[in-house]
This record gives sequence, C-alpha cells and structure tokens, in this order.
Amino acid sequence: MPGLARLLLVGLFSSTLVQAQENNAELSFNRGVEAMEAGRLEEACPAIAESQRLDPRLGTLFTLAECEGKRGKSLLALRLYQDFLRQVEALPDAQKTRQAARKKISEEAAARHLAALGRLSLAGVAADAEVTLDGQPLAVTSWQEILVEPGSHRLLIRQNGSEQTVEVSVQAGESRKVTPGPTTAAPASAELPTSTAPRRSPTLFYAAAGVGVAGLLVGAIGGGLALASKSTVSEECAGQLCSRRGLDAVERGRTQANISTAGFVLGVLGAGTAAGLWGSGLSKPTTARRLRVAPVVAADQAGWMVGGQW
Repeated sequence: MPGLARLLLVGLFSSTLVQAQENNAELSFNRGVEAMEAGRLEEACPAIAESQRLDPRLGTLFTLAECEGKRGKSLLALRLYQDFLRQVEALPDAQKTRQAARKKISEEAAARHLAALGRLSLAGVAADAEVTLDGQPLAVTSWQEILVEPGSHRLLIRQNGSEQTVEVSVQAGESRKVTPGPTTAAPASAELPTSTAPRRSPTLFYAAAGVGVAGLLVGAIGGGLALASKSTVSEECAGQLCSRRGLDAVERGRTQANISTAGFVLGVLGAGTAAGLWGSGLSKPTTARRLRVAPVVAADQAGWMVGGQW
C-alpha cells in the first residue's frame, strides 16, 4: 500500500522535526537560564526568547519576562507579563490554579514596570498621519497614550504632505503631551524667493562717470592747447609761407584739435552712460566713494588717469 506508506513516512518525518525543535528549544532555555543565574543577561534573554519561538510555553514566557525585567527593559517586560496573564486567564480552572504563584508575581511585576515607564500623548495630529517612534511605526489607536522607556525619544510625523521630527525626553512616571508645530510643504517652502529687482552695481556708475569727467577735461585742455598753437601759427605764417616754428605749430595744433574732439566725444558718452545707469537704478552708489581723475597731456598727445575706491 504505497499511499499508506507515504503517510507513515510523512508522519514519522514530521514527528522527528517536532522532536528536534523541542530539543533545540530545551537546549536554548537551559542555556538562557544558566546565563541568567550567572548574571549574563545580554546572553540569557535572547537564548530564552529563541526557546519560546521554537516551542512556545507559559513557563518559558514567564521566565523571559523575568529576564527582560532584570535587564532593565521595562516596556518589553511589561508586555511579556501582560501576555502571560492573558494566557493564564484563558486556561481551565485546574491549570489556572497551578499558575497562581506565577500569576501573582506577574501582576506585581507588571504594576512595577508600568510605574517605571513614561507616557507620551500627541495632539494636533491628523487622523491619516504616519507616526513613528524611534523608527518604529505607531498604530492609530496608540496615539492617545504611548508608553516609552525613560529617556530621549524621536517622533517622526508625516501629514499633509510634510514631515516633521520632534525630539522629546520623558522621565519615569512622567506624562508628556507633544504638540507638533505648524508645518509647511517641505520641498516647496524650502526654496528661497527670487527677487525681480535689478542688481545694483555702483562700480559701473563710477567707471562711466570717471570716463565722462576725464574725457571732458581732456577735451577742454586739448582745445586750449590747440588755440595756443593757432596763435603761434598766426605769428609765424604769412599766407602759405611758414617758418619752421610755424610748421611745427600747424602739426601740433591739428593733433591737439583731434585730441580735444575725441575727449569731448568720450566725455559726452561717459556722462550719458552714467546718467542712464543712475536713472535705471542698475548702478546707484550706496555709500560715499572717492574718485580721482587726473588728465595727462603732452605736447602731441593727451589722456587721463582714473583712480579711487570701488
């Protein structure tokens, strides 16, 4: 009967797996209890928790609650004791009587650990908000009162398209109410407003004004020198005949006249540019500046030197 044989083999295999799992659970439990008695709680509690995972039992659950309580994990110990008490209440009366001593210890320990915890409550949070406490999500029903270990905690609240982090510290037995501040849409509000006002540049204004002043000065000086040369030409020339000094005066006068014309043209352009910058608001001085303009004129050339603080 091959079908019956397969069933027998499957049953035997399953029974072997269950037995192996129970053996591993017992080994983990014994190792955890030994470490707990030796005071090695960081080693003991995970071993007992592994035993409870492999083979859940009331005695193992009670021992795990005791271990976590000794390790200072009041919140975890409270939940374990409460789980133990719920399971005991569901037992038949005969079995419930056998758990009476552990039940009394659990009730006293649960009350003690509850008093050692802090409480947080949230206000001003939308019903559809996402809230996490120290990286762990909170259920909507837990928002009214949150039991936490004493110390500092971080709340992350996502609502209305924004995200806000709230740091809060609570002591044992203390109740703290947390009200998140007003929020704005995070990415959009972070952008700085762009100004449409033109950017002023005083340097351009002073440069144009300096060129205008220098050009006018050069034009005036060049014109004065040209008049002086014309006077010499009148003295040294008779009609088309000129002395050597007169011929030099003629050439020098032409150069000086050209320099004067160019200076006046440049001066007018510079002054007009400066006036345009001032009127447009693109280049207005905000503080007092010092401007130095010095013409440089030689016998056959002219120029200017502009200096100052910009």
